[in-house]
Amino acid sequence: ALSHSTILGRNGSGGWAITWMSHPHAAPSHSEASLVWEMIVAHWTAGVGLPLSW
Repeated sequence: ALSHSTILGRNGSGGWAITWMSHPHAAPSHSEASLVWEMIVAHWTAGVGLPLSW
């Protein structure tokens, strides 16, 4: 999970996603995980942040 910590690394608003991905023992529900993924995709397609190590 730590390898995912660079996702949205250049985007300050992605800090909460980085924190979640760095703590797999606190994994959210499926619906919450889907929301995180949708946010990542939205930022990625907007050119704001890149999924560098997904």
